[in-house]
Amino acid sequence: MRPKISVVTVTYNDKWHLKETLDSLLGQTFTDYESVIIDGGSTDGTIEIIQEYEKKMNGKMRWISEKDDGLYYAINKGIKMAKGEIIGLLYDKYADEKVLQKIADTFEKENCDVVHGDLYYLGEKGEVIRYWHMGEGKIKDGWMAGHPTLYVKREVYEIYGGYNTEYRGGADYEFEVRIFKDEKLKVSYIPEVLVHMFYGGTSSGSLKGYWRSYKEGIIALKKLHVPHPFWISFKRTIIVILQFFRRDF
Repeated sequence: MRPKISVVTVTYNDKWHLKETLDSLLGQTFTDYESVIIDGGSTDGTIEIIQEYEKKMNGKMRWISEKDDGLYYAINKGIKMAKGEIIGLLYDKYADEKVLQKIADTFEKENCDVVHGDLYYLGEKGEVIRYWHMGEGKIKDGWMAGHPTLYVKREVYEIYGGYNTEYRGGADYEFEVRIFKDEKLKVSYIPEVLVHMFYGGTSSGSLKGYWRSYKEGIIALKKLHVPHPFWISFKRTIIVILQFFRRDF
């Protein structure tokens, strides 16, 4: 039997993007999923959107709306609520209607622990402004899987833990360093764009966000005892900068 996938969505006062996200999920050909929504106590009509889509999903959605302490607290809450064998995060939209099918097929065929792929960052008008393409790699080489494309077996969270809420903008990188640095997990890469990401998250929307993420990345590498943290961070930064100049899309 193919694994059930839990798709965790964290939102706060962002009803229009949430609508796009849920439309994208509803349009998937793979249907053995659940939608877990963690809302931070929105007041902009987000709750009404959630309730509207709860009806459309016919029992596949579970949600909660309450004040929390930020993005990574909310993600951890969603992971704890998730019941699927595979857990992924979706705040954006899938590249096409077969993304979850491709992810499920990869887990089944390759018996892996983690699946990831490529992604596009979209501007306000829907234009592609950045292409995240790292392929397969290692943390020590400045590599990082595209976090919005990361789908992880539940056991990985049980072994390695969730997101470290001490980090304001770099908890996603710290999590990846933690699970990938020892190269014990079987990681499968789908060489396709899986996600179209809305530009402007905690680490992608401004120079200040990049700088905070960079500094927290170095801290994470040091705390996790990864050799040469400054050199790794430098290589990672160069890779990210070059992504803005890719035009093969």
